[in-house]
Amino acid sequence: MRNLIANADPDLIMAGVFSIRSRSAPRLDLDVIARSRDRGVTRIVGDDLLTVTDESVYLAVVSASRPIRQDTSAQQPYVDLARALRTDPEVCPSKLFVASFSYRRLAKLAGMKGCGSDSIQILERSLDRLAATTITRTVDSFDYSSNLVAWASWNSRVFVTIDPFAARATQATESTSVAVRYVAISVDERGALQGPVARRLHAWLSAWNSSRAGAVTKISLEALAKHVWSDEPHRSTVPRRTAQLEAALLSFNRLPGWIVEVEKGTVHFMRMPAGHAQAA
Repeated sequence: MRNLIANADPDLIMAGVFSIRSRSAPRLDLDVIARSRDRGVTRIVGDDLLTVTDESVYLAVVSASRPIRQDTSAQQPYVDLARALRTDPEVCPSKLFVASFSYRRLAKLAGMKGCGSDSIQILERSLDRLAATTITRTVDSFDYSSNLVAWASWNSRVFVTIDPFAARATQATESTSVAVRYVAISVDERGALQGPVARRLHAWLSAWNSSRAGAVTKISLEALAKHVWSDEPHRSTVPRRTAQLEAALLSFNRLPGWIVEVEKGTVHFMRMPAGHAQAA
């Protein structure tokens, strides 16, 4: 198994920005606040909750984002992308990190099967939702805001740029000299898992376990459920959700570097760092 890694902003992965909403749950605006000592206050606001498919598309974009060549920064579509990102303070096009894909490649990285017209519509709706979501950070009384992404279709390719603050993490490594907080999530592992429950769990556990790699960690199924679904379950749905969680978690044992056991409502798991898993 290859191991394509998305170095992602932990606030986006852990704070409830992406989730599963049951069909009977009311439609809610997205308004999530995360606080940390080193990163200040982060607020993510949108017209609708973001889905696990949106998370898959976002991580695919993050994994492929690169600084653009300086000699092309004044060209299309980069100028339009910089404007559409709506950063405050305004970002120069030359500072953008951009991912460029064919629709087929983006669909594959997002864990989708095939790339017909329906898949393209799903991708574009996800990109639109991400682009309509704003992230504001307050660090030492300084406010910085941006849309999560901006995107454009150009010459049969999809160009996506991400929030410049989060973009710093995409190039970070364990030896990065500048302190950049990030969590490493394997896009290939995620794509090998089936269904939104397993994929949401994979992202959250990868982030939560980032400082515990190689150690056995435990957490209750009840606690995990709150990081997967956006709504509180009715009593009648608790057993079904518990069964979904157990099945999804046990499927992680097919991934290199993961060991998961579920016993009496508690999950015991161990994993190696996302970038260190052995090839299968």
